[in-house]
Amino acid sequence: MSSRERDRTVDHEAAPLTAEERRFVDGLNASYAPRPLSPARRAALDARIRERLESRWTLAPFATGVAAVAIAAAALVWLPWSTTRVEPASEPSLVAVEAAEPDAWEQRLFLDAVLAAAEDLDEEVLPLPADYAAIDTFFFDG
Repeated sequence: MSSRERDRTVDHEAAPLTAEERRFVDGLNASYAPRPLSPARRAALDARIRERLESRWTLAPFATGVAAVAIAAAALVWLPWSTTRVEPASEPSLVAVEAAEPDAWEQRLFLDAVLAAAEDLDEEVLPLPADYAAIDTFFFDG
């Protein structure tokens, strides 16, 4: 980013720093600035950077890894399906269970038990709480 582009991104409406704030910022810059390199270290760093930039980068290691993963995935997907093939039945068979119709005496026995339980409930009706009684009266003509 050029200095001209950087100037466009700076908020020009920010208040200028006071002298104390400027000293604080300068102190932070001095504290976090890297130590200067000796000429020999600087030359070694430049040489390593140049070497990395000029070295030819190949996809061979990555392509080998991708190919291995693809082959393993294909084996996991297709191998089980190819070895355990189930042929469909020639004729579907259905098993139907006939619904049991209750006899008259079973219906009578069941209804007698239900009616007896309902009569017991009617005798033991508890009064509703006040708010539920109001709802019962309003909606159901309680």
